[in-house]
Amino acid sequence: MKFDTELFIVRTAHGRATVVEARRQLRSRSWVPSAVEQRVAYLLCHGSSPMENLDPYPLPAALWDRLCKVTAWSSRLRLAVLAGGWTEPGEETIDLVPDQVRLIDVLTAILQITTMIEPWEEEFRAHYQQAGGPTGFQTDHPGAFAAIEDAEEVLFEPSHIMDLLDEIWTGLLRRESACW
Repeated sequence: MKFDTELFIVRTAHGRATVVEARRQLRSRSWVPSAVEQRVAYLLCHGSSPMENLDPYPLPAALWDRLCKVTAWSSRLRLAVLAGGWTEPGEETIDLVPDQVRLIDVLTAILQITTMIEPWEEEFRAHYQQAGGPTGFQTDHPGAFAAIEDAEEVLFEPSHIMDLLDEIWTGLLRRESACW
């Protein structure tokens, strides 16, 4: 499966823009999250943390851990979509941030980023069993590190998705604004 770098760039930019717009709307009070949105945000914030320090095989821990941290969000977001009673997004690319953001818009934008990384985690596992091992994976996917870093930035860097989810369920807004 060939990784579509252009599509990933579009999805990552959309994810960032959606998080920024959601935070802007929360601050201006043009979006007041519903009780369901607050509950789903609470569950996401208090769910199990993405996998950390996993090293089931003698693989380069940094790449393995980073893949697991990003792809763990896919499952969490799919469950959140179900918990909210929404429909999981299809394969189509969403590139417009809606005028009125809702939690499902944020979840969809982030899910579309993380699902593009999921096949790499499976392939990485499979490559270890082959002669090329992790080096073979890195050779086959020269852009993997850059893409994983972009996904991590949306998920874990300052003003990331966890900050937004925390603001949604608590109603307490942080003073800093999104840094993207």
